[in-house]
Amino acid sequence: MGYEMEDELHGINFYRFSPVANVFYSLYNNTKNKCFCLSPQTPEKCNFDGILDLSSCYSGAPLILSNPHFRRASYVIAQSVVGLSPEKELHQTFVDVEPVILIEL
Repeated sequence: MGYEMEDELHGINFYRFSPVANVFYSLYNNTKNKCFCLSPQTPEKCNFDGILDLSSCYSGAPLILSNPHFRRASYVIAQSVVGLSPEKELHQTFVDVEPVILIEL
């Protein structure tokens, strides 16, 4: 997650963080994602930006992670599902963090 902005909602200030642009890039465009390529012998299966194969993380269960509506995905992936039109304002993942309030338990 990368810092995006500081904002306010109902009088409460917060910091917004969102996934960095290359978080779902293929190992060719983000070498830190090489562990998500389950076919190192056939790396052409791992050359699409926009999805990560998490199957090895969960006992081999088929699990693919992407941004909503395949936002920032390779053209091939985005066009493989009819009817999607990713828009940042509607399909961006983010986390808002309130940096000040302390809650006493």
